[in-house]
Amino acid sequence: MNHSENKKLKAKYLLIFMTALMSFLLGLVTGKMIFDLFTTLAIGYIILKKGDKLLLEEYYERRRKKLEELEIVRKASREVIQSGRLFGKERK
Repeated sequence: MNHSENKKLKAKYLLIFMTALMSFLLGLVTGKMIFDLFTTLAIGYIILKKGDKLLLEEYYERRRKKLEELEIVRKASREVIQSGRLFGKERK
């Protein structure tokens, strides 16, 4: 998928999401269940078509990087604790 197709799909899913959000708020204010049904169907469509991954790709990338950094720190701290070099003292 090229960049222009990616942008078009992202715009499409964002438009569907914003419409669903407005429908949810309208349903909340009016109390009509039809708006809630539309919201559920619209969000279901986005998830079914994997649009959530496209809309949230920047968030997922930042999260992946943070998890990688956390794993490096976790491994280093595990190594320090197991070696006994905590606070500069060697374990005997």
